[in-house]
Amino acid sequence: IQTYRKDGFTIELGPESYLGRKTIMTDLATEVGLGDELITNQTGQSYIYARNRLYPIPGGSIMGIPTDLKPFMTTQLISLKGKLRAAMDLTKKPIEMDGDISVGDFFRQRLGDEVLENLIEPLMGGIYGTDIDKLSLM
Repeated sequence: IQTYRKDGFTIELGPESYLGRKTIMTDLATEVGLGDELITNQTGQSYIYARNRLYPIPGGSIMGIPTDLKPFMTTQLISLKGKLRAAMDLTKKPIEMDGDISVGDFFRQRLGDEVLENLIEPLMGGIYGTDIDKLSLM
């Protein structure tokens, strides 16, 4: 973890954030003397930038994956068509896994392109620092 400053720009070399539900990262930061430098998200709300504006991440989503129907159905981040496509997942049978597939392939099949591109990909792609079509589901 290091901060690099040049020509008025600040570049963080390492993670700029982490999910604080589990205390292991906070404990580690404290142990190495960085505990006093941690800054929490004061709003308690995270956002996704899409179509030239910020949208609150719908409540009840984990890593961008909707787990609570009401906040997902009321978000403006996903169109009605995208929501209806994602709702089809409730009627689908489990995917038969015959080997590994990518996270992108899995959620594209289950929830559709719009949910994948506007909700899941911005979060997972950022967290794992990779193209989710190359990220193993396993």
